[in-house]
Amino acid sequence: MRLFEFSCNIFVPWLYTGISPRYTPWMNNIPSLLHERVDDVPLLIGLMKDMQLAAILNQCLPKHGNHHGLDHGNMAVAWLAFIMSEGDHRKVSVEAWAKTHLMTLGKLLGSPVSEKDFTDDRLGILVKYLANTTAWDNVEELLWERSLRIIPPNGGVAAVRVDASTVSGYHTIIEDSLMQRGNSKAHRPDLGQFKLMSASHQPSGCLIASNIHSGESADDSLDVPIIKRAQKILSITHVLYLGDC
Repeated sequence: MRLFEFSCNIFVPWLYTGISPRYTPWMNNIPSLLHERVDDVPLLIGLMKDMQLAAILNQCLPKHGNHHGLDHGNMAVAWLAFIMSEGDHRKVSVEAWAKTHLMTLGKLLGSPVSEKDFTDDRLGILVKYLANTTAWDNVEELLWERSLRIIPPNGGVAAVRVDASTVSGYHTIIEDSLMQRGNSKAHRPDLGQFKLMSASHQPSGCLIASNIHSGESADDSLDVPIIKRAQKILSITHVLYLGDC
């Protein structure tokens, strides 16, 4: 008869002979699987990579000739990801956390990672470098330059935000009418709705223009018309239009 053994998340069949298990050749090629819980770490590190935070820190912080392993910039990025993900600012906790995320950190940072890159003494040296006033001022200056988009004054219009919202109601759905069923932001797909596209001044939030569309309309097809309306009303160019998709 056949028996089954559960090992490494894989069921391995044995042919029971009454003396010893008899293995088939494919059993020698069972893959080993490594599992890591990533949570919000890829999102946090991805945002910091977009800010070029690691490159800025490596540019501003001193480099020790005997330093080996992960550079200070990537070390800081991973440490900040730990702080925000775990809600724990203690240095002593980082090494154990890194040990359970080595593959994830290595892929995201693009560099080999060891848990020993995050020992208490290494993080203490990093904090000491960050505490230097000149270095920190340089970090803030470079971070501001790479985070800010310079926009002409344009009469006080810094930017225009374009956004869509839905308004639902208990209406009878009639073909080709305004109230239609569609992707409901209110999580009520059973109700009819219409869609409001708005263009608002940033940072005040003051409404510039709005368009009304039937409820089944897709957001991405409605951006250009509202932008053209805002351009006509403002009569200015070189304005940053912000939106999501």
